[in-house]
Amino acid sequence: MAESDVRGASSGGDSGSACPRWCITDHGAQQGEEDWLHVGEPLPVADGLHAQLCMSVDPATGRQEGPFVLIGATELTLAATATLGSALVQLTL
Repeated sequence: MAESDVRGASSGGDSGSACPRWCITDHGAQQGEEDWLHVGEPLPVADGLHAQLCMSVDPATGRQEGPFVLIGATELTLAATATLGSALVQLTL
């Protein structure tokens, strides 16, 4: 990840861990695994449906899961999200 894409963890979190620039999570407000979750700003995509970028990073091991895009209850890889976006654009042509 490029240096410009990562910032230090927010107050209360582990200052040694990196937090992506897109993360809006108030780290340190949760305990355990909940505090490892990085979540982006929700993007409205349909009536009552939002897309949101998320990933988790274990502060002890550095193990990362994601990033993924959540649309409602559906978790998509970045590649699947790009495919979906392209398919939606094709509908308008």
